Amino acid sequence: MPVIKIDTWPKPAEKKKQMIEGITKVFTDMGVAKEHITIVVTEVPKENWALAGEYQGEE
Repeated sequence: MPVIKIDTWPKPAEKKKQMIEGITKVFTDMGVAKEHITIVVTEVPKENWALAGEYQGEE
């Protein structure tokens, strides 16, 4: 029973829905039953991120 955890900066609900549907498809294509898939999305504000050493929040 996979638990997939995703940390991301805030996204609109529709984008999160698309992401969840896509990830679910990857696992069901590998033979995992849909009812066994749990996905947890944690939204972290951009001011708490750095990407490739670059601060992602507004300065």
